[in-house]
Amino acid sequence: MRFSPRISFSIGAPILALVLLLATGVCGTPAVAAQASNPVTASPGARTPGAPSLVPTVAEVWGDAAGALAAKILEHVTTGKTLALTVKNSSSLGDDDVAQVRRALRTQLRNQHARIAGSKQARVDVQVTLSENTEGYLWIAEMRDHSFPNAPSEDAASPVVMVPVARQRPDESQAINEPLSIRKTRVYQQPDPMLDVALLDNPSAGSAISAVPGRAAARILVLGLASVSLYEQAEASDTNGKNVRQWRAKESAPLTRLRPWPRDTRGRIIVRADGLFDAYLPGTKCTGAVEPALNLECHASDDPWPLRGGEREGDSANSGAALGPAAYFMADRNFFDGRIKLDDGGELKMLPFLAAVVMPRNAATHAGLPSLADRVPPGATVVPGWVLSEPDGRAQLLNSNAKAVADVGGWGSQIVGLQTGCGAGWQVLASQARDLNETDALQAFEIVNRKPVPVSTPVEFAGPITELWPLADGSEAIAIARNLQTAAYEAFRLSVSCGQ
Repeated sequence: MRFSPRISFSIGAPILALVLLLATGVCGTPAVAAQASNPVTASPGARTPGAPSLVPTVAEVWGDAAGALAAKILEHVTTGKTLALTVKNSSSLGDDDVAQVRRALRTQLRNQHARIAGSKQARVDVQVTLSENTEGYLWIAEMRDHSFPNAPSEDAASPVVMVPVARQRPDESQAINEPLSIRKTRVYQQPDPMLDVALLDNPSAGSAISAVPGRAAARILVLGLASVSLYEQAEASDTNGKNVRQWRAKESAPLTRLRPWPRDTRGRIIVRADGLFDAYLPGTKCTGAVEPALNLECHASDDPWPLRGGEREGDSANSGAALGPAAYFMADRNFFDGRIKLDDGGELKMLPFLAAVVMPRNAATHAGLPSLADRVPPGATVVPGWVLSEPDGRAQLLNSNAKAVADVGGWGSQIVGLQTGCGAGWQVLASQARDLNETDALQAFEIVNRKPVPVSTPVEFAGPITELWPLADGSEAIAIARNLQTAAYEAFRLSVSCGQ
């Protein structure tokens, strides 16, 4: 976001003056000195005694300072006005830290009910300068309200606020040994949007198609906006004459669009144990097969979408049986309406959500939820808890009755649960960004005493994560991200490793 040249001097001059004064430890204005008191310490957050050292989340490291600055910014912004946020780095912080600070500021502003838009749509331009002096970092924000272009006083139209942020202590800035790590492997990329990718292994003649954990995919199904396409790996020579394996388009089947789809269309593709596959789209369900040739048949449907990755070995092959809890998707929106259908025919009702993580039975006690072992009748579906990301940007922990028991802060909208056998045996991967014009990152968390605890370092993406779905066995996931530099859509296979 750029500021108009007409106001660039009025914004830059007071900030530059403040930076120069504070960089030398001198401040001649009592009001400014008061604003700059009580520095916010950037610390990794509290850890449970006896627990392993864990890598802090962005919200823990920069969240307190971002929250303090956001509160001061909003003291000078009329409720309901949209903001355009620009962050300029004049400190020794690296690019990664600046990106994290920017995300933290956006998150805190939204959490405090600010409306953020592009510079052309915003009524208030907010320029944040990241500076520092001998005492630590200094974050300065200047607000330019376009509602007062002819304000009698410069200060009336362009108030300035600031927050000092203490540097990390030397022992805090050193690398922290994390117990888990996220492995990210790019599977496929294309210029057109992807909604989901199913990994296939080359089956023997007459055998069912299955996604086998831990093996490289020899074929993939790509669900796009207009078709389902089958790709296979083939030998090719690179520019140096070396043999490499590349994806080659084999077949494509068009999707029948039975109704207008929402702008941010979402979809899922589920490979079944009988060799068929199902594609779920807003108000539409398609069933297809890969053998002997790719084919697809679509019809209008309000069937719920499976929340887990698909049928596993030993599951029933009867068209969607044994897929676990499923959620009803709103055909004219990009989220679920909150109704959950269980395997035993029961139904739960919760708030609308963008993504839901079904908590496995072994994770309930660790998460601080009551055990259901003695209260579940034979044959009933056991779901001890849920984690939801909601359309308003919040994430919540729910109990077995789908009642909220705790808010989860600092996450983006993309979440997925994985049974990995590492740590407590089960983790949630959660995104960080909430803006489609920012890079993103995923981090692994465990729910301990109803609070998220980070158990890995973040793994970065070159753009926003648009979809995050579990694979069939529940131990891995597929993430789709839009690369901001190339504009390509990239599909990544994600897994969690025990240790580094």
